[in-house]
Amino acid sequence: MPFRFVFVIALFSLGLAGCTGGSASATASARVTARAELSTTPSPVALVGATPAEGARAMEIACEAAAPELCNALDDDCDGRLDEDASCPYTPGEVQVVVAWNSDADVDLYLTEPSGTTASFQSPSAAGGLEIQHAGRGACVEDPGPAARVESARIARNAAPGTYSVALHYLMECDADGGPTTALVSLSVGGRHVGSWTYLLTPSERLQVLEFELQ
Repeated sequence: MPFRFVFVIALFSLGLAGCTGGSASATASARVTARAELSTTPSPVALVGATPAEGARAMEIACEAAAPELCNALDDDCDGRLDEDASCPYTPGEVQVVVAWNSDADVDLYLTEPSGTTASFQSPSAAGGLEIQHAGRGACVEDPGPAARVESARIARNAAPGTYSVALHYLMECDADGGPTTALVSLSVGGRHVGSWTYLLTPSERLQVLEFELQ
């Protein structure tokens, strides 16, 4: 049974507060598109198992059916999906991996599929429908906008069977207050929240954080 890391949850409540809400400049058509994608029922997919890296801390997180969904890598409303509110600059899929972090650093998400191809900030699309939908830059840009401390990868539908791996790269601190950073990684498969884990990253560190298998 995983411990309850109350101090980590409190840390993210403060550190990720800037990830909530949407951009005032978001167009109406973008919101309509996001809602249309959310209404599409993902095709069935079966999870064989998920294995976090050594040193990961599993988080037991309370959710509430009536709670608003925030852009924070959590399933706030208990529906099994992550950050599906139309204000978030990304949408769920059959498979979704979201990372959120608690500093102004620039952290990059890498998702590698069974064929060996990887989607990342540098190569946002890969074979099999794998894509990085949103890449936050922390404080490395002048106007970071909403979800600046969040990155999201997904496969919209028809995910290939096999083993997937998730890695994080602490690219840069962006300011003097970057320092060691706690990253929260959450996985949703087939509309079910599989789990959430925290990892401590140091500047320039690249770490494989999670493997999961589909069939």
